[in-house]
Amino acid sequence: MLEAIFTADIHGNKLQYDKLFRFAQDYKCNIILGGDLLPNNIEAKEFIQTQKRFLMNFLIPKCKEFKRKTGKRVYLILGNDDAKINESLLIKESDISYLSFRREKMSEFYIVGYSYIPITPFLIKDWEKYDLDFYSSCINKAYKENLNNVLFYGIKSTEKGWKEFVFPKIVTESIEDDLHTRIFTAKSDKTIYVIHSPPNNTSLDLCSIGHKGSFAIRDFIEKNKPLLTLHGHMHETVKISGKYKETIGSTVCVTSGNNPNSDKLSLILMFDGLRDIERTLL
Repeated sequence: MLEAIFTADIHGNKLQYDKLFRFAQDYKCNIILGGDLLPNNIEAKEFIQTQKRFLMNFLIPKCKEFKRKTGKRVYLILGNDDAKINESLLIKESDISYLSFRREKMSEFYIVGYSYIPITPFLIKDWEKYDLDFYSSCINKAYKENLNNVLFYGIKSTEKGWKEFVFPKIVTESIEDDLHTRIFTAKSDKTIYVIHSPPNNTSLDLCSIGHKGSFAIRDFIEKNKPLLTLHGHMHETVKISGKYKETIGSTVCVTSGNNPNSDKLSLILMFDGLRDIERTLL
C-alpha cells in the first residue's frame, strides 16, 4: 500500500501541484513537501506579497480540500527561496502539518522538519545559517572552500518588506547546534526527517560546481541513524549523479530531484514501512 509521497522544489509550478494532489487523492496517501514551494521568479518588491497570495489563494486551499476529501494530511516545510515571514500563515492552519522545528506523528512513525541550509551565494538569507560551530581537520579544507564561495550579506523578509542582513564573523548559531536539540535527536530510529538541504558528499547534493550539501546534516545522520531522511534543494543532482537515494549507515536518504521548470513532476513513492521507495515522473 502506498503510504506517502514526497517531492520538493516545485517553486509555484501549478501544473506540478495539480498532478501531485490528483495523484495523492487517487491513492489516498499522505503528502510530504520538502521546501521551495512558492513562486520565486518575481521582482524583489513584489516577492513577499506574491508568495503570500500564492499561499492564501492556492496552496493552503489545496491542502485543506485534500484533507477534507481524503482524510490524509499534507506535511511540509519551507525552503530557502520561500519568504520566512509568511510561515505564520501555515503555523495557524490546523489542517496542515507545518514541520519546521516541529515533531508530529504520521501513522506509526514520527516526522520532523528542518528548513535551514548552509550559507549560499544567493541574496535571500531567511533560511541560511552557518553549517558548523567547529570543524575538525578532516573536513577543514572542504568546509573552508565552501565558505569561500558564499555571500555573508543579503536580505531577510519582514512584515514591512526586505531588510539588509550580514552574518556575524563569529558563529553564534548553526545548523549543527539546531540538530543537537531534543526535537531532532528524540526517537530518531522511528523518525522521518524532512530536511531541505541534503547531506554533504553524497549523490544527493551535487550541482554544477560540485558537492554543496551540509556537513552538519551528514554528521547528524551518521550519529543518530534516522529511519529515513527526505531532501530537496539541489534540482539537478539526480540528473548529474543518476541516483535519487543513498544509504548512510543504516539510514536511507532520498531526494526528489524535481525540476520546477518542467511539466513533469518528480515524485518519491513510499510504501508500507516507508523503506520500500521508488521515484517516478508524472
